[in-house]
Amino acid sequence: MMKQLFCMLVISISLQTFAQADLTNAYYANQELDFDKAIEYLDKASQNPKSIAQEKYWRYRGDTYKNILTSPAHSPKYPDAAKLCIESYQKANELDKKQNYLTENQTNCLSEIGRAHV
Repeated sequence: MMKQLFCMLVISISLQTFAQADLTNAYYANQELDFDKAIEYLDKASQNPKSIAQEKYWRYRGDTYKNILTSPAHSPKYPDAAKLCIESYQKANELDKKQNYLTENQTNCLSEIGRAHV
């Protein structure tokens, strides 16, 4: 019984580590302007309920889609980028209980709403 609990604990920690790695990789891929790779990592991270429960996941997703919108090479490939960007920042705000990123998320969200209506 103890071995089973230990194995379950190790597996749980491993899965969480991989999900965190996907978020970190998405962040760095976005910073390197490799948006396709960033989206790939975000999609992998979205399969983990713990990842999508984090404000950081949604903020990174919003940042990635925001950057895609400013990239003429990538924006045609992601026609829903503005919608996904806004939804991501809104969700990030919902999950940001301490409001550490509230201003940043609202500013980014509002800039995309303004751009979408111009």
